Amino acid sequence: YDHREQGLCYSAESDEPERSRLNGGLASTVRLEDGAASVLENINDATFARASMRDLIAIILTYACAGVHHGVKHLGCLVASVHESECVATCRGAEISTVAREILRGMGDPQVDPTFIGSDNFANVLVGSTWGSPTRSRHFLRRYYILLQRIRDGENIIGHVKDEENVAD
Repeated sequence: YDHREQGLCYSAESDEPERSRLNGGLASTVRLEDGAASVLENINDATFARASMRDLIAIILTYACAGVHHGVKHLGCLVASVHESECVATCRGAEISTVAREILRGMGDPQVDPTFIGSDNFANVLVGSTWGSPTRSRHFLRRYYILLQRIRDGENIIGHVKDEENVAD
């Protein structure tokens, strides 16, 4: 909100050297004060509201130190848990990053490394990375199939982002 009067500033260069968002396993470091990374990244969030409210997903895609796609949309389907709503947001974010990777490839900047996908729901990250057991998520595990395929193909990588640092929150 503090930067609402500033325009977008795209830059192929950053003061920070390129490094992975992931620290060790699935934990990541995202600091809002550092601004957007110069590489393609995708961070998502979702709500799981009461019956009287609408469930929402938020998706932000950044590249060249600025936001290149962002939006808040209705979830568009019925879900039974927060984990499932986060799964929908992550899978839709992965779809958008796939399109962005193709656009960048066509523009002569193919993305060699997987695109980081951030989620503040650790259960979502565990199942999406296949590090966790989907025991209580089997009823919606089909949603993860395409995401897992993208991760296996090296197109994406998923990591946990602390709730207070989630730009899509």
